[in-house]
Amino acid sequence: MNSRTIFIALTLLMLSGHLTDARALGLARTGLRCKCININQTFISLKYMKNIDIAPRGPHCPKVEIIVTLQKRKEVCLNPESPWVKKLVKRLLKRKDQ
Repeated sequence: MNSRTIFIALTLLMLSGHLTDARALGLARTGLRCKCININQTFISLKYMKNIDIAPRGPHCPKVEIIVTLQKRKEVCLNPESPWVKKLVKRLLKRKDQ
């Protein structure tokens, strides 16, 4: 093969990668790492919270992650070591058991 044939083959291969729908692969990879990059330290009132997700530590991430969805659909990561967050989680777990 000459260099022109190799160049054309590589170009077609790269174009096919850009033209295909690679979103499924991207979504599959998001579960394999920590979701929280920035952690909010300030208090957030329960009235502004729409949903709370607690992701335990595991092979995807070495730390516990607490992700709150606010009323305006913005997601915020909370510090699980913060005293107010510990109280919030304790209260929610107590409610769940009742």
